[in-house]
Amino acid sequence: MASQNEDYDLACFMYHQASELYLKAILLRLTGHVPRIHSIRRLLALLVKILEEVFQQRFSDIVYLLKDFTSHYRSELKLLEEVYVQARYAPRRYSREEC
Repeated sequence: MASQNEDYDLACFMYHQASELYLKAILLRLTGHVPRIHSIRRLLALLVKILEEVFQQRFSDIVYLLKDFTSHYRSELKLLEEVYVQARYAPRRYSREEC
């Protein structure tokens, strides 16, 4: 694993990719469509919107948890998005704490 090898920039990038693909898999399952979005925060917002609009009250507890999660981990999610951009355009070294 990249983090065990102290390759934290790669580990961070892989974490972003895993998160993105997981959210896209959920959205594909719910809608039959994969959005062309890389932002974890935008994918989470889209998931909340779909759960609220399409499924209304059936998943209100999940909607609450997703909103709470995105609010509580706002800075971490922002860093995760930065990792994606930095890895593609301006490589940056990340520390163990950031990872």
